[in-house]
Amino acid sequence: MKKNIIIKFGYLFYMIVLFIHILIIAKVIPYNLINGGRSESYDAQLQLSIANIGITFIGFLYVFTNQKFQQIQKSRVFQVLRWLLVPFWGFSLILQFLGTTFEIFVMSPIIMFGLYVHVKLARLR
Repeated sequence: MKKNIIIKFGYLFYMIVLFIHILIIAKVIPYNLINGGRSESYDAQLQLSIANIGITFIGFLYVFTNQKFQQIQKSRVFQVLRWLLVPFWGFSLILQFLGTTFEIFVMSPIIMFGLYVHVKLARLR
């Protein structure tokens, strides 16, 4: 697959994640449908969603770095980071399958897509 398509998929994945957290903050998606239903209140979930939005922006930066900065991409540290994100999203997928029905049927396919994208990003040269 061409690099520019992988990069576009990376941006798409993080845009979907950002949109989901915006929907949670806007109370369109009820807080008890995510986080395995473990959040005790909307306020507790709000803090998690805000933190996840910050992580999402780091994800955008990661994809942008893959797109624009050849020298950084070739560094050993960046190559290790690429491969560390793969098990991170793999673990996230496992957690989705252990979560609520919403997480299993809505979030799991999104995370599978993200896992696929991160494997492809990790394999970029």
